[in-house]
Amino acid sequence: MNYQVNEVYTLKVLGLVLDTRTEQHYLQLQDEDGKTYRVKPFNYYIDWAGSLDTVDCVVGGIDELTHRPWFKLRKLDLLEKLYEVGESYPFVVREKCVDNNGAQYYVIEDNVR
Repeated sequence: MNYQVNEVYTLKVLGLVLDTRTEQHYLQLQDEDGKTYRVKPFNYYIDWAGSLDTVDCVVGGIDELTHRPWFKLRKLDLLEKLYEVGESYPFVVREKCVDNNGAQYYVIEDNVR
């Protein structure tokens, strides 16, 4: 497949894997040509692992040496698949933060699963 930077692609989710060297979780993904990739999931997705067959990703760039794309999950698409408007979900507020622009936000974790 000929991937284009900033374009969105739907990839099959093979599973959630743990890199034991770094203790980081990654989603193992597969494209329609059978090539596999990994992408770092959002923390809240780890609790939902196994609940989605596909995820939408945007190509963040193409490696100059290998010509392989690197993907980023699309947050809104993922949230829309995991949560429904009008439903209630238990969340734990882990911390209150301020970004580089001075905007405040909360780091939350769901405890549903």
